[in-house]
Amino acid sequence: MFGLFKSPPFDDAQLGELQRSGGLWRGSIGALDGTRVPLAISGSRKEPDAQALRAAREVAGRFAGWRPIIEKALFDHYQPYAEALADDDSPADGCPAR
Repeated sequence: MFGLFKSPPFDDAQLGELQRSGGLWRGSIGALDGTRVPLAISGSRKEPDAQALRAAREVAGRFAGWRPIIEKALFDHYQPYAEALADDDSPADGCPAR
């Protein structure tokens, strides 16, 4: 009976199938090295919001180009902590190197 109220899946040519769950349209987008990252988009019961779909498509298309910038920012943030551990006598086995 509750299937009557369930929204049918929404198929997007770039993002794939989106299922409505918990008030959001959920699916995944391709990230680096072929992995998939969860995606949640707002919208009505009938379909995802058009502007939110455009934004998700843009992120999916541009993420690979943003990767070097994101990596540099993360390592720049991380670097002072790695240096502090290196100055300390504590083992730093869990700290990645560039």
